[in-house]
Amino acid sequence: MENNNNHINMDEEFDELNEEDSQEEIIDDINQEGIIIDKKDGEEENNDMSEEPKELNEEELAQLDEQEMMEESSRRVKTITTKYGNDVDQRKVKIDFNDGVICVAISSDGKFIAGGSCDNSYSVYSIEHNMSYKKTYENTISSLAFSHDSTLLAVASYDATIRIIDITGNIKHSLDGYDEFEWVQFHPMGHVVIAGSVDGAIWLWNGDNGKLITTLNSGIPTTTGRVTPDGKQIVAGYQDGSIRIWSPKTQESIKMSVCQPNESVEITSIEMIPTSKIGIIGAADGNCYLFNSELGKICATLKSDNEDTSVESVGMNKLHSNFAFSGSLDGIVRMYDMDNGQIVHEFIHSEDHFSVTKISPLQGQYVLASFGMDSRIKLWDLRTKNCIKEMGGHQDGIICAEVNWDKKLIVTGSEDNTMGLFVL
Repeated sequence: MENNNNHINMDEEFDELNEEDSQEEIIDDINQEGIIIDKKDGEEENNDMSEEPKELNEEELAQLDEQEMMEESSRRVKTITTKYGNDVDQRKVKIDFNDGVICVAISSDGKFIAGGSCDNSYSVYSIEHNMSYKKTYENTISSLAFSHDSTLLAVASYDATIRIIDITGNIKHSLDGYDEFEWVQFHPMGHVVIAGSVDGAIWLWNGDNGKLITTLNSGIPTTTGRVTPDGKQIVAGYQDGSIRIWSPKTQESIKMSVCQPNESVEITSIEMIPTSKIGIIGAADGNCYLFNSELGKICATLKSDNEDTSVESVGMNKLHSNFAFSGSLDGIVRMYDMDNGQIVHEFIHSEDHFSVTKISPLQGQYVLASFGMDSRIKLWDLRTKNCIKEMGGHQDGIICAEVNWDKKLIVTGSEDNTMGLFVL
């Protein structure tokens, strides 16, 4: 792909959307007839230099990967315990699981948080009533999301099922796919559930009646997805480095790619902000890419100074200029000027090089939150470039996090088998 860092007029792109469709019109745009339309090894170094390297089979490779992960986890926990072992636990609420918490969500009204775990369970906590419930299914909970009006929760699982839950914990619908679900979202203006699975299909259901609306199939495993701010398109990232902008109304897509045809770079994250048709893509090559959802084109590449580390989270913010942010495996949050594509500053979240797993800019303000595998939450002043607040409490890395800036709440999920609620 051509590296295009030319100046683009971001002020024009950030103009507020003039068109405001009602919830009924937005949902009616999607084919409600429920018609399904398909669109279509490693080596281990041998200490005996006189011998050829031994080729490992899949089972041996898996064992080696597991061993490396266990060693890394042990090193990380030792570092966290040594540095922060005597810190005060700043969580207001702690919810326990039997395995790592890999997905969390917080309702828009700030009344509920939810978390899903590798122990096959999810839990919902009512902040207002200080009560929680937990339910267990047959496989890992991979993703969850609240509806825009905070009345429903979608729970995606690796058992190829999406469950629609009401706030009291009752299952309204169980929606079956064909393969493991990687991500799930509600439409920002209605109860349309959108989910992506590893077989490359994106599923759309009516969350009120459980009726399948359509499937959009690329044949390539989808890794992440977002609904555009106007609610009319779905932007999905894929394992092969492609991005597709789908129109549910026509079941057609526009394809973009961040790599050459014979290459493969996994898309790790996508974000869009209200009142904009410009979005940002994070990729495993360490770079970020700006795209125009209306034109279906990548308009700029934000080059990292370390392409050996994957981008795990991305964000954008319009301040005195237009800025983009990336959080990466090397423990650094990079701040880019979107108008010229240059790195403005690098915030060192973790001096021990533990991954930044999530970033969240406060829109229109000079504040950004970062979360990492060092177990820490950090708030940054984008003007002074200083860390203005640091919070802790987890005994292991933070895998996932969400921020409700309006309600001043943070929810986190950790490898220490807990979900935490923090107050800003």
